[in-house]
Amino acid sequence: MTTSIKAKPELFISCSDAGLAEKIRLQDDDIVCLAKAEKAVVVTSLDDVPKGCALVVVNESVQVWYTISILKRFNPVFRSISI
Repeated sequence: MTTSIKAKPELFISCSDAGLAEKIRLQDDDIVCLAKAEKAVVVTSLDDVPKGCALVVVNESVQVWYTISILKRFNPVFRSISI
């Protein structure tokens, strides 16, 4: 039996380089499409990232945080993570 996940994660992109952050902001529609995400938001402060997001470090300048609450319903590994 295959489970379909229709809900999409939200991405929060933190970038320490202001010029690069603006370039990422201009490409947010492409990022949403390629990542199959609900939305992609470039944040200026980590306080703008919702509690309970998972982190992917892209490089020393860029971090991508994404919501995992959707994944917790379908994967037992994520169910053990407290938010």
